[in-house]
Amino acid sequence: MQLPIEVDSNRGRTSIDWSPDGKCLSLDLETKDGVWSKWILSLTSDRKLFQLPANSHVTASEYDGRFSPDGRWLAYSSYETGRPEVYVVPFAAGAKTQVSTTGGWNTMFSRNNNELFYVTMGNRLMAVHTVTQSSFRVLSIEPLFQPDLPNFAGISYDVSPDAKQFVVQTTDHTKSTSITLLTNWPTELKK
Repeated sequence: MQLPIEVDSNRGRTSIDWSPDGKCLSLDLETKDGVWSKWILSLTSDRKLFQLPANSHVTASEYDGRFSPDGRWLAYSSYETGRPEVYVVPFAAGAKTQVSTTGGWNTMFSRNNNELFYVTMGNRLMAVHTVTQSSFRVLSIEPLFQPDLPNFAGISYDVSPDAKQFVVQTTDHTKSTSITLLTNWPTELKK
């Protein structure tokens, strides 16, 4: 597939999320100048790769486009303010909404579409209470808890369908961080 931007083939192409109807895939692509941007790959017969109109002229890196359960919204993080902040943009035409104001990333919608979760720069999980009928509107933001998340890119938590329970991958500081390397493993399998 010919990409509409010049992508460094030795660098990043990361698939992030499926649309609820299974017709689109959210991607992060790294350009040759080192800027990451969000793209949508249509999985229908046209296999079109496109950006949402609200994000087509952004020059700062953007990451982690996550679809809302109804497929109408995409939450993501962008460095356009100089640090990662959470934004929501309509999947159709429309303006984006900045959600976080003191830094945030690792977004995830609740399955009922009434909440959006993200992690702050201080490693605190936040719940954003929203209205998502005709427009996206933030009603309130509240801190939930302080997980001890591992230091790597990507989502390391999930939320139950009723948004009352979380599963969180944490860092275990009590265990050794050693790695075991098994060599000559094909010979071991033959024994």
